[in-house]
Amino acid sequence: MAASGIALAAVGATVLGAVLASDGEHGVGNWIFAWLAPLVSLAFLVPAALGTAIIRVRAWTGGVLVMANTAALLIGAVAATSVILPLGLVYLPAVVLMWRGASRAVARRGTEEIAPGRRPFLLWAAGGIAPMLAFLLIASRLYETCAVLPGGRLDCRTQSLGQEGLVLGLVGVAVIALVAITALLLLEQPLRKGALSGRWTAALPAAAALAGLVGLASPLAVIGFLALGLVALSVMLFFLPTETREEAKGRS
Repeated sequence: MAASGIALAAVGATVLGAVLASDGEHGVGNWIFAWLAPLVSLAFLVPAALGTAIIRVRAWTGGVLVMANTAALLIGAVAATSVILPLGLVYLPAVVLMWRGASRAVARRGTEEIAPGRRPFLLWAAGGIAPMLAFLLIASRLYETCAVLPGGRLDCRTQSLGQEGLVLGLVGVAVIALVAITALLLLEQPLRKGALSGRWTAALPAAAALAGLVGLASPLAVIGFLALGLVALSVMLFFLPTETREEAKGRS
């Protein structure tokens, strides 16, 4: 779980770096950010990677390393976040998964007790994509330029942070990925009877994909509410129950 959080931090930093690097009109426009942002993020997360590597044999030491690094990442993400453009959204999945993974490992003496399989990784991937999609939707409508036309009429157009084609392309990739995850979850056999079976959980990434499609044709004010919904869906996906090793043994 903690390792998945580190991986999602790298993906989020790559998305952030690509958007900033492609934005020449609003003051960034330097393609060095495309590789610098993920590189700096991974360098910053070296303690968490070290903690994840030793957490099974030294649960306390590894867990403390991961949780301390997570706290530092959270502070940095909050510091970089504004009301207009919440840059910290791309690091939200990493913060949640790293903290959950480390705290579970410490409490259970080095093991997260999650049975390896496709379902937890699908849920975490969907939960990681949702906040990144929210960031991209906000970026796609962040700026507005207005011009006075003959006759005094005001003509206003929305502008994207970053190259519009790149931002919209990344939105499309995120939506397609969520649709694919939905399809894979629908193919999963339910773990147990009830509302939290595999097929019901597929509704959450499907709802995130729908929010992305709606956001493509929405103004920034509407996207703000969609972003809140995407964050809520992300948290729900991260905290859905996953099969433990004991449950897997009993089922087999």
